[in-house]
Amino acid sequence: MRFDKNLDVEGLSEKLDEMRREAHEMMEGFDNLAADLNECSLSITSDNGMVTVSIDGGGDITELRLARGATRLRGNLGPLIVRTIQEAQAAFATKMTETMDASIPGVDMGKLTGQFTTPEMRERVRGHLEQP
Repeated sequence: MRFDKNLDVEGLSEKLDEMRREAHEMMEGFDNLAADLNECSLSITSDNGMVTVSIDGGGDITELRLARGATRLRGNLGPLIVRTIQEAQAAFATKMTETMDASIPGVDMGKLTGQFTTPEMRERVRGHLEQP
């Protein structure tokens, strides 16, 4: 092994310190992201108010609530439940994507989640997410 007499040891040390700081900041960002993602729970109600689906921070359905009179929908109730679950899952993916994009600069998670939802579905769930 050869030793380079022109090696800038001080500059190298400063560069390593900078890299260590950046790595530390990145790890803190991932810790914060994990906490934020755990808080991404939401509830979506069908347009007619008959079905409500709640999803927790892990993406699991925690509640499926039917309003009084929902059983009168008979053959339409099943498809309504499925559509409301799909909207809740799309809203959850959108909310997680926005949280991740805000936490990790330069990463476009929307490209990934956009593969699993239609533009129409994303537009519908955006309205749910913008409600107070």
